[in-house]
Amino acid sequence: MKVRSVIPIGLTAVAVVVAAADVGRAANDRELYRRMEKWIEKKGRLPTPDDLKTLGPSFRQAWEIYKHRRALSQTEKPTDDEVDLAREMFEWVKKNARDPRRNELNADAHLKACWNAYQKVVAYDNAQKVHRAEEALDDTKREYRRALNDLEKKNYRDAIISFRALLRNEKAKPVHKKIEAHLAAIEKAGQAEIAKAKTLAAEKKYREAMNALDHIVGAFEGTRASKDAREAWFELKWDPEVNAAMQARRADELLVLAAKAFADREYIEAITYYEEVVKQFEDSDQGKQAAKRLREIRADSTVMVEVAEMRRARDIKRLVDEADLCQKSGYIDKAIDRLQRLVNTYPESPEAADAKKRIEFLRKIR
Repeated sequence: MKVRSVIPIGLTAVAVVVAAADVGRAANDRELYRRMEKWIEKKGRLPTPDDLKTLGPSFRQAWEIYKHRRALSQTEKPTDDEVDLAREMFEWVKKNARDPRRNELNADAHLKACWNAYQKVVAYDNAQKVHRAEEALDDTKREYRRALNDLEKKNYRDAIISFRALLRNEKAKPVHKKIEAHLAAIEKAGQAEIAKAKTLAAEKKYREAMNALDHIVGAFEGTRASKDAREAWFELKWDPEVNAAMQARRADELLVLAAKAFADREYIEAITYYEEVVKQFEDSDQGKQAAKRLREIRADSTVMVEVAEMRRARDIKRLVDEADLCQKSGYIDKAIDRLQRLVNTYPESPEAADAKKRIEFLRKIR
């Protein structure tokens, strides 16, 4: 039921109340209402004419808003019949360009019923507008609190998004200056993070510096700090000296991982790391060191026997796992294919005997 369609804004004195729903005034009106509510609660009574006279215009305004809000809160939703009567009244007012006079209402019972329904519809519409305005204000406050919470947790990206949205929101105008101060503080924090990243670069910790700058780009998106961090990142990225240093560090890290893997008897991983160093840094000192180490490992028959056994065990496990997955997914032919590969490649293994039995079973059920 669309109530608002029957209201001729500007044609009746009652419609003037619609201004109270204006978002700019809603916040002030609500504050005055709460102030009056607290006064009444404290005094245990409603204000008297003497109170209204002596306590000034602000108090009187608060009282008028309080009365109006209380009346709106008690406004019932019009029925369909009342909406129809209000629509008739709207047409009457539109045709005569005025509200009905008292003598006309007293002389015509139907016209009076239309007028009463019309007033009820207008009052209900006003109540709804006030309610929507207050809900909008509550949403704005919630968004502001959420932004402050993100700021406190140093979740700058979400805080920036919320603050920027609030700056575009007229309902949040009372806190726009605070928001601008918060955004300035975020910008300052971003620049401080850039300074730390540049310190890391000066200490030749280029990877840490680039990771820090990359984080700033995303965390402070939309700020000057984000743009500055992106520029600093690219400066490091295309600096030949920095690139060479990072490559050398990466090679050293791979050599350390390879040595540790070998010490832990994880020979396949060790060989993989050494091969990666040779592949990426073949002409460097690290590349030559890795190539030498690979020759030594491959010359050790004991190690290579263990490597062969590890690879055999891993390959068998892979084929069994693939067969299990295919069987569970309903791909019986593919499961048989994986098991047959196992039998053909490792016919003497215990797993091959189990695979043959499974193949026979799967052929029966496919």
